[in-house]
Amino acid sequence: MFILAYSLVGCAPEAAQYEYGIALSDVEFTLFDTTEGIHPSVVTLQNPHNPFSQSMPSKWDIESAGYPIASFYAWAVTLAMEATGEHQFYAASSLHRIYSQELCTREESYYVRRMALEAYQTQLDSFPYAVSYSESGAPFPIDTLAYDAIVSLGGDVQNWTKISNQEGEDILVPVESP
Repeated sequence: MFILAYSLVGCAPEAAQYEYGIALSDVEFTLFDTTEGIHPSVVTLQNPHNPFSQSMPSKWDIESAGYPIASFYAWAVTLAMEATGEHQFYAASSLHRIYSQELCTREESYYVRRMALEAYQTQLDSFPYAVSYSESGAPFPIDTLAYDAIVSLGGDVQNWTKISNQEGEDILVPVESP
């Protein structure tokens, strides 16, 4: 019995590094290209600093680990391999957290903020009315979240305005051209 328990303890994998060969907390942000993580760019697949550039990462596992830089690289790769509004939104959200939490150098922060703004705007323009899903599988709109994120970063939302529908829910509608 003692031998069995001892051998089981010795087989336990290290948290957050067993699947990728790295600790997600050790992934550092390096500005490679200002289009990285913004559709239709696929430059992230050539980024030597992106630990996931050669394989499709387990995006939700990485996102739930709570490391914005690792999340950004995972979402950027996922977006490059399968362009969806959800993937664009979470790449933008990761950039937003990198900027807000000051996880990049001071010199990079200007670019990271601009990248986040462009990524959110791209989500609105390229993938309007996109949704994501809660853990229970229920869909929820992410367009209003992208809109609010642009505003929170001090940006100006282009092409869209937010209104309330008859049920009192915030929705986005395209701005009509004059």
